[in-house]
This record gives sequence, structure tokens and C-alpha cells, in this order.
Amino acid sequence: MKIGTKLAGCTALALGLAHAVMVVAAPRVGGSPGQAPEPADTPDHIKLFLADPELGIAGRITATDGAVIYFQTRPTIDPETGAPSAVGVRIVDAEARTLVTTGGSSAGDVAIPVKEAMASATLLGELSAGLAEFDLHPALSVQKAALADAVGRSAARSPFDYPLVLEPSQVKAAAGDTGALVDFYLAASAGIELARGEAGMLKARFGDGLGYESAQFFRADEENEDGEPGRIDVYSRVLDRAGRNLGAEFGGDWVPEGWDDVLAAQAVDNRIHDGIASDMGAAAMALNALALGAKSSYGVAFSSELELASMQRLARALAENLLPQRDEGVVAAGEVVAKATGRYRTAIQVHKKWLVWPTEHSATRVYQHLFTTATSSTYSVTATINFCNHGTCAGGSGMSQKCSYTGPRMGSYRLPQSRFVPAGQTGAGTRHTCSSNYGVAGVNNHNCHDDSYVQVRAIRGLSYTHDGGRCKDWDFWATAPGCS
Repeated sequence: MKIGTKLAGCTALALGLAHAVMVVAAPRVGGSPGQAPEPADTPDHIKLFLADPELGIAGRITATDGAVIYFQTRPTIDPETGAPSAVGVRIVDAEARTLVTTGGSSAGDVAIPVKEAMASATLLGELSAGLAEFDLHPALSVQKAALADAVGRSAARSPFDYPLVLEPSQVKAAAGDTGALVDFYLAASAGIELARGEAGMLKARFGDGLGYESAQFFRADEENEDGEPGRIDVYSRVLDRAGRNLGAEFGGDWVPEGWDDVLAAQAVDNRIHDGIASDMGAAAMALNALALGAKSSYGVAFSSELELASMQRLARALAENLLPQRDEGVVAAGEVVAKATGRYRTAIQVHKKWLVWPTEHSATRVYQHLFTTATSSTYSVTATINFCNHGTCAGGSGMSQKCSYTGPRMGSYRLPQSRFVPAGQTGAGTRHTCSSNYGVAGVNNHNCHDDSYVQVRAIRGLSYTHDGGRCKDWDFWATAPGCS
């Protein structure tokens, strides 16, 4: 969604929150503030990871024998107008095999053994009945109706029909009643602890020990992506209670003090999907509440558009990966990896947008995949990292994906490291970008495409230099690099 449209649409909401003088009853989502919501009377075998009017609903239902299915609604937003459109629904089993979808294909669209399909069909019936018991906030009525519509239509079908591709729901997304949204997001922000330090660092705590940090760094001596003097880079990150990175954005070459661990080798990760999804859902809801102005008294709602845009991108990235996913290399039911190949995998996408022909801006997005076991075909996305490379980030206005690369399964993630501190710069340092001077054009410096090139090389496990080669040559690279 365009940030200008989003901000204009949220003015009434922000003002309503800023001037609220009465204690508004919390929306009917239980649990601690900022945590994954649990309707007070939801059956014990149903758990929600996410329940947000803009981001959708996501969760799982578990049978007494341990069988489980996961479900998610995804509002569709018109990229030009920013207006809500139809609500998409996707339902998968524990192996990330598609049971029901209202559009789009995935690696999970495979045949399911009859016994497992019948167990999933039973759970769909239970979910249909359970949805009737959900006492969700009125602001979530459209999301709930779309999910109930898809579940109801699929529960009546034979399990031999899986995966089901349904026509999009006739339930349409809606902007929602402003009063209901104010009520929802004010309650959703309850308990979020905020503080902005003297250096401008915004720190928030929410949920069960989750945290968010954001810093803005003004570079008066550097150009923006359009070649104009002066640029503000935003750096942000979301951490779980153990200090593990769930999502991050790096605006440029800098790494804020104490943040180098975001790009450091991760310790052994023994989390299960439900725990990861619960943390990501809680963080997504908290960031969306902040971006919509729920804490305007702290200056969040009317702060830099760049900071708000970063909150929104992180919230959406976290909300997009709440379902387990299936390895693209697995094409038949029951297949597993032939031998133990590691639980950790890293993928990268190069995104681009046109500036003045024939020049582009480029940025990258990195995903970390954690497989259930060394031989499993099912994985969870544990973190998303945006490298914005001195301009618009992946997921920002006008950006589109150029290419992608998915690495091999290994014993650890591949990430550009942050250790080297360029001359004249303070902080943890940089090795996720070139360490030479930045310039849109010129010699002995680097531009956004050189940074993207370094990041692709790092994720591919290839050699690269941060202070030579493309980072300090006489060539002007006008377009985004490839992923191969």
C-alpha cells in the first residue's frame, strides 16, 4: 500500500486514539497485550497467532490424536489505490500440504494420502463449528466471515478433492468502521512500553518479552536514490524473548551499536512452528498498532513517514509467514529428503524499481528457513531481513521482484557479516554492504547495485570484497544485479 494513502486513511484513527479520554474495553481477544490473541471462549484446541483487521487472521486447530491444520486469511490491497479488495484464504496441514486455497499455487499443492486427508476433513468440520463460537472484535468481522465462508464450502467437499481451489470468497474486505478500528487498535496497543532515547532510538516492549527498536540516521553528505543531496536511512528490528531476530531492516551501510548480532551466526534453534508463529503474529499486531497511531502521545503516529513505512513493512512481512511451508523440491506426497542435509537454509530476493531510464534502484530481502528435522520437507520462516541499500526497501512503493535464489540446507544460516567499521563511521560496522563511499554515480565509490551484488554473493556462499572490486571500481552499474 502506498504510504501516502495509508497515512491519509489513518488520520482519523490517529486523532481518535490521541484524544481518547475514556478507558475503552479491550477487544475480545484474550492473552497479554501484544501477544497472539485468544478469544476468551475459543475452544482449547484452536489457537490464533494473528487477528488484525488489516493483516488478517491466522491460527491452527488440533485434534485429540495430534493431527493439526493451519489457516490464514490475507486481505488483498489494491496496489494503486490502497483500497481493500477480496480476502484470500489458505488452509494447510502439518506437512504444509494445501487443503484449501482461494487462489495461487504453491509447493504444497500435492496429493495427500487418504487417511491423512480424512483426518484433515474432520478438523475442517470442527473448525467450521468452532468459528461460530469465536467472539471476535467487530473490527474482525470481515476476516472471520471470509474464513467461515471458505471453511464451510470446503467442509462439504470430499477429502479426495484435496487440494481444493475455491473461487474467491464473495466476502469482500472493507475499510471498516472508524470507531471499531479505534477501539481495536487502542486496546491492541495496551501494555506496549515505549521510549525514545536522546539519539532518537525508539524502543518498544510488548507481548511476552518481545522487543522492537528503530533508529533514523541522517546522511547529509550522501545522495538519495534520485541523486538529490541528503538522505535519511531507517534501521529497525524485532526480537523474540531470547534475543533472536524475527525481522529487520537496514537502510544503508551503517549498523547501529549492538545490532551486529542480527547478522551474526545464530545458535542452535530448537523452536517449533507454533512458537515462531505466535511471536511473529504478536509482533505484527503490535507494529501495526504503532504504525496506525495507537501511541501518538509518544510521537510515533506523526513521526517520519520512513519510520512508519518500516513498521508497516515489518508487520506485513511477519504476518505473511505464519503458515508452515513446503520445500519447492518436494513434488510428491510422502517424499522426504534422501539424507540428512541440515535444518537451516537462506534465500534472497533482488527487488528493483525504475528511476530515470535506464537507471534502477535495487534492494534485497533475505529469508531464513528452519526445517522441522534434517530430513523433513516442511519448514518455518524464522526471520525476514530487508537490505534497502540507500533507497526504497523491498516491499516499498514501486518495487518489484527481479529474481530470487534459495541456498542449500546447511548447519547454519548464510548471512553477510557485520564486523568492519569504515573510516569516519561509528557503530558496529558494516560488511552487509560495500565499505567504500556511497555515490549514485562516480568513481572509487559504490551504489545500491554494488550493495545488492555483495548481498547476493554472501547468500550464495561465494567470495566477495567489501572494499574493492565492484565496491570501488570505475564502472557505473545502472541496473539491479541478477541472482545467479
